[in-house]
Amino acid sequence: MAKDRCAGESSGKIESHKRGLRQEGKRWEVAYDKLVVAVGCYSQTFGTKGVKENAFFLNDVGDARRIRTRVLECFEIASLPSTSDRVRQQLLHFAIVGGGPTGMESAAELSDLIREDLKKLYPTLVPMVKITVFDVAPQVLSMFDDKLGKYAMETFRREGIEVRTSHHVEELRPDLPRSK
Repeated sequence: MAKDRCAGESSGKIESHKRGLRQEGKRWEVAYDKLVVAVGCYSQTFGTKGVKENAFFLNDVGDARRIRTRVLECFEIASLPSTSDRVRQQLLHFAIVGGGPTGMESAAELSDLIREDLKKLYPTLVPMVKITVFDVAPQVLSMFDDKLGKYAMETFRREGIEVRTSHHVEELRPDLPRSK
């Protein structure tokens, strides 16, 4: 791998444990005054029962891949003729807990993935998809200006993403949600 990417020193190949060696893509320089990379160091569970064992956290690329794989699995299972309508509905309801920057961006990206990419593979399933963001606060993106939170809420409403504020998740169980 490259010793110094800015200096252009590279072997020309990067390793991939699943696909062997592959060629490295074209490189370019990006000028900037300051680069700030600010990511969360851990996910908040707020003591909610079952979260550590059953939730998908989003802290790095590996987490994003696991989430994407699970979304694809849900679509695959939902597309089977043997899947009941009730189970199909549960498989295609994606819940995101947290109305902060990560949760809101995750919901938007999930919506894009489904409506732009998976729509081509599963056109009959996309209308059944439901994305819901749950947040304990009365307003999403509460750490920013109110206008941004209102803009996000309006955009999500137009996109069909449901946002439930002032909702506290009490427990997360494995497998499909249980109906009462």
